[in-house]
Amino acid sequence: MTPGSAGRRPDFPRAEPVTAVPSRLVAGLRPGPTGRFWRRVAESGTPLVEPDPLGDPDHRAVTFLWRDRPVAGRPARAVVLHANKFTDYDDLAATSLTRLPGTDVWHATFRLRADWRCSYLLGPLTEPPAVSGRRHRDELLRHAGPDPFNRTPLRGRHSGRTFSVAELDAAPGQFWVDADAPPPRELPGDRPVWVHGPVGGGEPVLVLLDGDVWAREHPIAPTLEALAESGRLPRLTTVLVGPSASGRTADLTCHPDYPDRLVAVLDELGLPPDPERTTVAGQSFGGLAAVHAALCRPDRFGTAVAQSGSFWWPGDDSGTGWLSHCPEPDRAVRVVLQVGDQEWGMPPIVARVRDALTERGHRVSTAEYHGGHDQAWWRGALIAALLDLAPGWSTPTTR
Repeated sequence: MTPGSAGRRPDFPRAEPVTAVPSRLVAGLRPGPTGRFWRRVAESGTPLVEPDPLGDPDHRAVTFLWRDRPVAGRPARAVVLHANKFTDYDDLAATSLTRLPGTDVWHATFRLRADWRCSYLLGPLTEPPAVSGRRHRDELLRHAGPDPFNRTPLRGRHSGRTFSVAELDAAPGQFWVDADAPPPRELPGDRPVWVHGPVGGGEPVLVLLDGDVWAREHPIAPTLEALAESGRLPRLTTVLVGPSASGRTADLTCHPDYPDRLVAVLDELGLPPDPERTTVAGQSFGGLAAVHAALCRPDRFGTAVAQSGSFWWPGDDSGTGWLSHCPEPDRAVRVVLQVGDQEWGMPPIVARVRDALTERGHRVSTAEYHGGHDQAWWRGALIAALLDLAPGWSTPTTR
C-alpha cells in the first residue's frame, strides 16, 4: 500500500459479548405515572449504576434511559444506544433500549466492568432502524443526541456537538479542565499550525497531531495551564499541527515527507534539536504517524505517544507491516503505546508493535484502558502520559 492512502481496515470482531441484566430500579416500576422515578434520575444522573447482580465487586449493572416523547411530532418506535465500541452496528438489537409497557421509560441494562469509560449518544427513531451494519453508522448517528440526564459531557467547542460520557466509579481518574479558551496563536503558512506556551526559552516541546482537535474542538490549553500553575508539569511549548491540504489520511499514514514537515515547523519556530525533551503524540492514524515520525527523525523526536494507534494500516492484521516504511534505527526512542481493550482487535496488534519495537532496541511502555476508540479516555490518558514523562524533562539537554 502506498504511504498516504487509507488502506483497508481489518474487520475485527467485537471485543467481548454484550451481557444484558435486569435493573432493580427499573423492575420496581409499574404502569402509570413515572414522575417520581424521573425526579430520582435527574438527581442521580445517568446512566444509573447498581451493584453487579452476580455479586462481583469488579462489575456493575449499568442502565441507560430515555424518557419517551414525540420525535419530530411522531411517536418513538425505537431508541438506539450509540456507545463507542460497545454498540455493534451489525447487531443493533443487542444494545438498543426497550420501552417498559404502560410507562414513558425506555431502558437497557448491561453488566459492565467497574472501570469502564465510554462516550455515547441516544438515538430515538420514529421507525425501527431501516438500515444496519457498520457502513451505516454515520447515517444512524444523524438521529442521535446527548443523554439529557447525563452529567459528564464531552463538548465539541468547534463543531457544537456534545457526547455524553459513561464513567464508572473505578475508571482511572482524569485531570482535564473542560473550559472554553481562545485558540492558541496560529502560524501563517499553508498548513494549520497553532502554538501554545512560550517559545524560545528552552521549554520541553510537545507536538500534537490532529492539532485542530486539540486547539479548537477539545482545547488542551486550559489543562496545560492549570498543570503548569500547580507545578505538576513544566510550561511546555505545545505545537498543534493540523492536516495539510492533502488531508489527514494522506499526512498520517507513513507519508515519507511528513516527519520532515514536522521538523520544518519546529525549525520555523526556532526550536533547536533536543530530542530528549521533544515529544510527538497522536491518536488513531495520528498515533501511527507519531511513532513513524520518531523512528524516522530520532534526532528531533525522542518520545512518541500513540493512543489507539492505527497500526493495522495498510490493512495488515499483523500490525507491523508499516515498519517497512521506517529506516533501521540508529538511535533508540521512547514509545508510549496506549490502547482501549474494547477496540475490537486492536490490543493484540499493539502488543505485536510493542514487541517489534522492543526487538529494534526502542524503549516501549504500554497501557490499556477499559474503553474504546474514544476521546473520552484519550484526553485524560494523554495528560497521564505527559505527567509520567515530565521527570525526564527537568534539565535541558547539553548541546
